[in-house]
Amino acid sequence: MKLLTTAIVFLTVLAVSDAYGQPWPYYGGGGGVYGGYAPRSATAGESYLRGSADLVRSAGEKNLLDSQAAQGFEEARSMELDNRVKYTDTYFERRRINEKYKEETRKPPPTQEQIYRMAKQAAPDRLTPSQVDPVSGQLKWPPLLTTDQFQKEREIIDPLMAKLTRDGHLDYQDSIDVRKACDQMKKQLVAIIRDVPPQDQMHANSFVNQLEYEVRRSSS
Repeated sequence: MKLLTTAIVFLTVLAVSDAYGQPWPYYGGGGGVYGGYAPRSATAGESYLRGSADLVRSAGEKNLLDSQAAQGFEEARSMELDNRVKYTDTYFERRRINEKYKEETRKPPPTQEQIYRMAKQAAPDRLTPSQVDPVSGQLKWPPLLTTDQFQKEREIIDPLMAKLTRDGHLDYQDSIDVRKACDQMKKQLVAIIRDVPPQDQMHANSFVNQLEYEVRRSSS
């Protein structure tokens, strides 16, 4: 009778556990019932509900991550646009400052009077009476230009300078001949620049420039 009663209690607990998804009790050694429960699998309904909950939770987490990623992308894109705008503003601001500086420091073009004055200041001095005889037109060449190296050019220039002094001007071809002779003298002075004292070279070159200017002035 006692054994039958124990079996009925066991079956009743098992049925209740199946109905509510609860674990059923286990028995310890010696046939006594203890307060623990034996592990068992969940019911089909419980498994379905848990699976559905997991799906909902996973979908929510995915939506959260997608939202965070989209927000991060928008922030990065916004920063990039801000940087582009700042770069463009900086570029045009620097350009404006540069143009303003140029405008403020730009000098007005020189007048005709200023151009004439500057050209006159840049022109060589005219030959002085100590360099050319005002009556005969005979040139008093610097010592360096009296050497045989410059004899050919002197033979061209001397008679034409006498003609210039006598007539007050030279025709076009005569002035061209004097200029060519002066150019040749300058080339020869450059060629011997290392072989003569600097002062003699400068004196000779200055004399040729004055001579050429004198001819140009008389021909204008």
